[in-house]
Amino acid sequence: MTYRALLSSLFFSTAAAAQGTAPRVVVHDSAGTPIPFVNVQVGGGKVRAASDSGIALLSVQRAESLKIIARRIGFDPVERWVHADSAGEYHLVMRASPQFVGRAVIYARNTPLARAGFYDRMERSEHGAIGARFLTPEAIELRNANRVSSLLEGESTLRVRTVAGKPVLSGRGGNCPVGLIVDGQRMLGTVEEMGTTEGQIEIERIMRRLGSRPDARDAAEREYLQTRSSIDEIVTSLAVAAIEIYPSVSSAPAELQRNAAHFACSLVVVWTGRR
Repeated sequence: MTYRALLSSLFFSTAAAAQGTAPRVVVHDSAGTPIPFVNVQVGGGKVRAASDSGIALLSVQRAESLKIIARRIGFDPVERWVHADSAGEYHLVMRASPQFVGRAVIYARNTPLARAGFYDRMERSEHGAIGARFLTPEAIELRNANRVSSLLEGESTLRVRTVAGKPVLSGRGGNCPVGLIVDGQRMLGTVEEMGTTEGQIEIERIMRRLGSRPDARDAAEREYLQTRSSIDEIVTSLAVAAIEIYPSVSSAPAELQRNAAHFACSLVVVWTGRR
């Protein structure tokens, strides 16, 4: 081992002992003010949300330098190599976007999403306490979808299909009715109820009334859905701040289970507000 390699080894051994096994990314502005809830990613790894103190713990091996990608609404995105300091931490400086108005909002730690427990649940999920997918404001901004249902397309635990011109959400496999919660409130009278026992009974009742016409099933479903709302009718994509997706209600934390519809076997939780 060369002298330089020995020094490097000693440096990172000391840093690891001081900071534990998980590398820490510390995100702040040029004045040293921590930036909360930044989306941090190394390579193609999992996106981590920084804490309200601007600290993100990564699930990657330590290295002399890491290529870090960071995004936070109101700041210019960052993608660059960052060297570890003497404590083994990776300090990343972000710059506020010139066009962003209301600078105080950027640094607020007591945001509506934080008060709703979104980032707390996201952190618990990263530690394996709950199983869920979290779409942060930054992830939603990147997708730039014109409908909420479009934001959910491609999610492995959800199926989005169009019935009578309306998007209907179901769990993986297509036979799991999704319960919708918007800003903490249970949504009833949604198109997803067509997948419930009660919904199928109502559709069959309509079919009997329609008689033996060949398109009775399709016509009954259209009539049933006319009186129920889809997620795109409940909230617009521009109003969505964040989304939580739970593949089963049992995997959701108690505070969300209490607000789930009785028929739900999976859960989509939408939070509205400015991103």
